Amino acid sequence: MTARLLKQIQRAKSAEKVQKFLKELPDHNEANENGDTLLHAFVRRRDKYSQDCLLALLVYGQCDVDGGNHQGFTPLHIAAELNDLPAAKALVAFGCEVNSLNPDDETPLDIARRCYPDGDIVTLLVSVGGQTAHDQPHPFHGAEQRVRSSRVHTRVCGDLCTADLCDLKI
Repeated sequence: MTARLLKQIQRAKSAEKVQKFLKELPDHNEANENGDTLLHAFVRRRDKYSQDCLLALLVYGQCDVDGGNHQGFTPLHIAAELNDLPAAKALVAFGCEVNSLNPDDETPLDIARRCYPDGDIVTLLVSVGGQTAHDQPHPFHGAEQRVRSSRVHTRVCGDLCTADLCDLKI
């Protein structure tokens, strides 16, 4: 029943149909046979109904805007990969985390810059605080704990930091 309902929602051609089907679906974050949630599937959808249906899903569904699919990509990662500016704007408006990392340690901005260096989606992501993975602080940088040994420091930071950027006091 649920698999059939997921397919019906994904094929909906109006916001009203999406809203109707969502009332019948107990878990709006359930994955389909491809490992995508409804939100991922609607971001991937490329037809004249996709934007209205995506907005209906965001408004009427209880979707996790930061949830990863089976590959660990958030809906914003997918929108960045597809250069889908309207979907990215909708996800940002509904509070998605713009700097989430996928399993390859890429943010949506990393993907957008790689796929569409001059795309409007790059401008959008930067304007809302998007960073590349390289721009984000290392998880141990700025920590109150002081590392006393350079050997421990190297093990903690590895090749990710340089002396100029590292806040750790050794």
